[in-house]
Amino acid sequence: MAKTGKNPAEGGFEEALQQLEKLVEQMEAPELPLETIVEKYETGMKLVAASTQKLKAAEKRNSLLNKKQA
Repeated sequence: MAKTGKNPAEGGFEEALQQLEKLVEQMEAPELPLETIVEKYETGMKLVAASTQKLKAAEKRNSLLNKKQA
């Protein structure tokens, strides 16, 4: 896997989801060596963690906005 130096968890929520979809597609290729699959899995797990954090932050922000309107 090519290292770009960019943290895969950076960027927006939608971008992370697109990257995850791309990783899954790549991992389904039967010719990938195990080491590459493990690297892609690690990257995917970082994306999942970052996405979960971003989603929780958005939910909290939404909740605060709803409380202010009430």
